[in-house]
Amino acid sequence: MAAAAYGETDKVRTIIARGTDVNAHGRIGNTALIYAVQEGHTEIAQMLVAAGANADASNDYGNTARTLAAGYGQREIVEAFEIASPVQSSQNLVAGLF
Repeated sequence: MAAAAYGETDKVRTIIARGTDVNAHGRIGNTALIYAVQEGHTEIAQMLVAAGANADASNDYGNTARTLAAGYGQREIVEAFEIASPVQSSQNLVAGLF
């Protein structure tokens, strides 16, 4: 989670390759994907999604990586979520970014 938050792409790649649970929850329920989105690390977010990270896992405040990315206007990340795990409401999230 720290590597995702700090934008350490190579470390995240290594951790994923070792089979680490990409959906583990840490402090306040955040996942590595939520941290990557919060810090705007698009490449890391895309790597986590490709490794099976759940864009709809919520933290203790009910925030998900999908809704945070939409709220921050991170179009590339929202589109990566849509490709990996589409949900009906995500079309509205993508549309709101234009």
